[in-house]
Amino acid sequence: MASRLIREKAVCHLTQNSRLLVFPHVDYSYEEVGLQVPVGNLDPSETPESPSRSHRGNRPDGL
Repeated sequence: MASRLIREKAVCHLTQNSRLLVFPHVDYSYEEVGLQVPVGNLDPSETPESPSRSHRGNRPDGL
């Protein structure tokens, strides 16, 4: 049996004025998968907080 690669993930729930940041999936319809929240892979040297800060900093609206 081949070994499986395990990747650490970070899920980020961002809110502003009590509104949750969500967006549609680009490869599937809303009816198939619904909405998604920001998520990403963690590099071995990263803490879970690192990608959440970078997601927040990359938003054009400053969220």
